Amino acid sequence: MYRSRLTALIFGLSLIVTINISAVEAGKLINVIIFVTDDQGYSDVGAYGSEAIKTPNIDQLAQDGIRFTSFYA
Repeated sequence: MYRSRLTALIFGLSLIVTINISAVEAGKLINVIIFVTDDQGYSDVGAYGSEAIKTPNIDQLAQDGIRFTSFYA
C-alpha cells in the first residue's frame, strides 16, 4: 500500500514539473495547489454539492480554476 501511494505521488509530482517546464518555455507560469485531506468524501466540499459543510474559500478556488469531476481511487 505504501509503495502504491509513493508511486502515485512521484507520478503526480513528475507531471506537475513537466507541465511547469512547458509553461515556462511558453512564457506563461501556472500555479498548482494540491490539497491533501483525510477521510473526505466527494460531496464534502461546497463546490461539489455539500450544503451542510461550508467551504467558501475552496468553492472560490474551484470557481476560478479547474474542477476535476472524474477522479477515481
